[in-house]
Amino acid sequence: MCGNNMSVPLLAEAVTVSGTEKETAAVIFLHGLGDTGHGWADTMTSIRLPYVKYICPHAPRIPVTLNMKMNMPSWFDLMGLSPESPEDEAGIKRAAENIKAIIDHEAKNGIPPHRVLLGGFSQGGALSLYTALTCQQQLAGVVGLSCWLPLHKTFPQAASGSGNKDTPILQCHGEMDPMIPVQFGSMTAEKLKTIVSPQKITFRTYPGLMHSSCPEVGSVEGEAGYLVTRVIPRYLLPLRMCPYSVDLGYSDCLQACTKLLYCTRKCVETHCTRSLVAVGIFRSVHFDSTQQLDSPSMTGFKNAGLDFYLSLWL
Repeated sequence: MCGNNMSVPLLAEAVTVSGTEKETAAVIFLHGLGDTGHGWADTMTSIRLPYVKYICPHAPRIPVTLNMKMNMPSWFDLMGLSPESPEDEAGIKRAAENIKAIIDHEAKNGIPPHRVLLGGFSQGGALSLYTALTCQQQLAGVVGLSCWLPLHKTFPQAASGSGNKDTPILQCHGEMDPMIPVQFGSMTAEKLKTIVSPQKITFRTYPGLMHSSCPEVGSVEGEAGYLVTRVIPRYLLPLRMCPYSVDLGYSDCLQACTKLLYCTRKCVETHCTRSLVAVGIFRSVHFDSTQQLDSPSMTGFKNAGLDFYLSLWL
């Protein structure tokens, strides 16, 4: 049964860009201070994939100390923008729990956490980093634009139960950012390398860019677009699974689906009683039912222009 959006406060009014086919993945993107989800919904359409659901929630309106206690959309209170500024620990943790509630809601509706990419800009990017590092569920990836790591002094201990120590994290920062200097972004990247696998951290800077995004970041061809397609590729549930490792043959598989190739050969030329399914991730090659692969080996798969992931069903 589908969950009710009203049970998750941030989803009730969130801007959602729906997929054009069955949604098997999601991108949750958090705006910056004083903005709303509408501010990034259009950008999400520029990296839109037909099987991905894009969710841009609105931060609640609260008094912000940094802006003379004015009421404005803010994920948590801000007292300053330097690494040594006091922080709203309770507000940051409460906001992270609200984002985790969205992830849980999507899981209940059929999109598992490992198919969710979490991202944000400025304060939203900061919250995305903190949420991912304190989340027990493994996410597909994290994108932080022009941001920092909140409560950085509590790490790595705060991430002791995190499921995202091997999750790709992309940071993008303008070299002319006057609000969150690029040095803060660099310090954040170095801190992240002490918390998660260093090889999973990517830090990109952009000459001349101020506190904003650019096509090199927020487009299909840009950094964020590339990460989305890499960590949440097209996903399809097995069309046929045989617990007895019955060889269906390539033509049967290709007739079942002309874009994604499924093969239940006997554990790729082995003879155990488990059924191994090779899942083809469609890129630019279209198969039809007349095409054959020369070999059921992984080499044959790669030569066909596809990436393959192996999933084992007992």
